[in-house]
Amino acid sequence: MAFWPAWCSIQPGAARPSSPLPEVLAVARQGGMLTPFQVHQLESLDRMVGQRWQGLEDAWREFCEAPYDLTSRRRLFDRLAGFYDPRPAFEREQLAPEGFLARDQRVRLRALGHSISGRCSLLIVERLVKVELEACPLSQLAQSWNHLARIDGGPVLEATGEERHDEIDSLTLQLEGLSEPAGRALVFHLLEGVPGITDRRRRHRPCDDRR
Repeated sequence: MAFWPAWCSIQPGAARPSSPLPEVLAVARQGGMLTPFQVHQLESLDRMVGQRWQGLEDAWREFCEAPYDLTSRRRLFDRLAGFYDPRPAFEREQLAPEGFLARDQRVRLRALGHSISGRCSLLIVERLVKVELEACPLSQLAQSWNHLARIDGGPVLEATGEERHDEIDSLTLQLEGLSEPAGRALVFHLLEGVPGITDRRRRHRPCDDRR
């Protein structure tokens, strides 16, 4: 549980903790990758968490004085459970890296090895093709296609080079009436045409023996 470390480290007069962030946001913050506005937002979150410290200390002392009192137990639990809650400054989803960070920040952090997913939905069934992409990195897009390809042994795609960290901002496609094989072929050729994505068979095709 998120509040357990706070419970274990309660010490009167101790330094007030800052708000815990997703690892990717913490890296971006420490690396100076955030805009001044984003830094201000996180600082306001730190202040809000810091202001809860006194209330947590008071609830802890009250609990220590009367550990069997249900009211003191409930008050301490409530303080612990809500200590790192970002509300009302933020809704929880607003601190998700895919929403808090800008496109160029996400691409840069992926290049450093951090995983930041987007929305990538590929639905290909009989008489219906539906593709929904939003802030979807090319590496994730290739993986989503390959998951479908493993079902019927279809061709495999690969995201290559530095472009694999790039993302498709937004794409929605819906077609009705196609057979499933025709729908798969259509989506495959659509994705294969995206710079940075290639048919793995072509990438690893052996050279012709011309001797």
